[in-house]
Amino acid sequence: MRALLLNNYAEAALFLPPDADLLREIYTCAQQAYVMLPWHDAIESTWGAVLAHTGRPKLALHHLQAALAQQDTAASKANTLAFMALAHQRLGAREEAAACMARAVAVDSESYVVRHL
Repeated sequence: MRALLLNNYAEAALFLPPDADLLREIYTCAQQAYVMLPWHDAIESTWGAVLAHTGRPKLALHHLQAALAQQDTAASKANTLAFMALAHQRLGAREEAAACMARAVAVDSESYVVRHL
């Protein structure tokens, strides 16, 4: 239960105005959740999203792709694809970012993550 709470906090906090202290806290929460339940697709997706936000987009893509392969709902797939778009954008791969975001919109255009990234 603790891992899921840490994960949910980290994911929600990604959409707050960022500052250095908050990013450190988000990173710590997501990392702890991932250490506890690394096989959980939502936790791996959040860990990947946090890595993208904190300057590790290549590692982020590794985790996001692994999470995407396990997900079975449209919303979770769309969220992960949107975070993949962010990671590609951080790498300077604009075409890949656009393709991921287009896939995310096609899967679930009403997803909170898709609408806010």
